[in-house]
Amino acid sequence: MSVLRIVNVTSLVGLTATLLALFACWEARFALASRRWPTAPGRLLFAGLSQAAGMPVMYSPSVRYQYTVGGVQYESTRLRFGALNNFSYSMTMSALHTATGTGTITVFYDPHRPTRCCLLPGANEWTLVTPVLLLIFGTGLLALGLWAGLRM
Repeated sequence: MSVLRIVNVTSLVGLTATLLALFACWEARFALASRRWPTAPGRLLFAGLSQAAGMPVMYSPSVRYQYTVGGVQYESTRLRFGALNNFSYSMTMSALHTATGTGTITVFYDPHRPTRCCLLPGANEWTLVTPVLLLIFGTGLLALGLWAGLRM
């Protein structure tokens, strides 16, 4: 593999990680804002947990629910904004149980855009760490790739 190709790959991976960091920041913004959003009662349509084979094993919670705001009925699948800890069965089940509980669920919705909602408001342990780590990693690789490209 030529040096120029390695530099291009390094820069591309760095740019991708930086863009993912910006998306994670966008998600974190809504996670923090959701703590102050109004609520509406909702109806749980589906809640489950799937396990993806591999090393490490990952768990993925799935929800589908309906809620009504201002006489308009909405449907969503978002559990929370930001990343979930999909590596821990107990933490994933805890998040799913906290959101769905038993009986009527509480939906936190954006008053400016009611289609934007979640069942678990606020940030979790990954919501603020993920953008910072991706930004450090991404900008570092991007700078390394650009610096190596300029030196050639």
